[in-house]
Amino acid sequence: MAEPLVVSALTKKRAEIDGALRDTEKRIAELRAERDVIDAAIRIFDPSRVPNKIKPILRRPKPRMFRHGQCSRAVFETLRVAEAPMTVRAIAERLVVTAQPTHSTECPRSVAVIA
Repeated sequence: MAEPLVVSALTKKRAEIDGALRDTEKRIAELRAERDVIDAAIRIFDPSRVPNKIKPILRRPKPRMFRHGQCSRAVFETLRVAEAPMTVRAIAERLVVTAQPTHSTECPRSVAVIA
């Protein structure tokens, strides 16, 4: 009896993914057209330049454990309550233990591994 519900939910999910794919393919086509126009402009100004040899700039979202400014506040607070001078490693270890991640429950790998 649950099978029609499962099939219905899977069908709906597939339709959502298919719609997202079509939107993304449309955006890819638009970006390629823009790139081709820029390549043509480059060739007009410098015929010897090969646009395909230009390295792409890849933008990736930075993993954030803290909101803007929250990390420095946490470091200063850690130093305020410290009874003795602390190393950077000791501060980082204390922050990992006491920090409350704001955007996700997982810490970025670069912060979570302190050995």
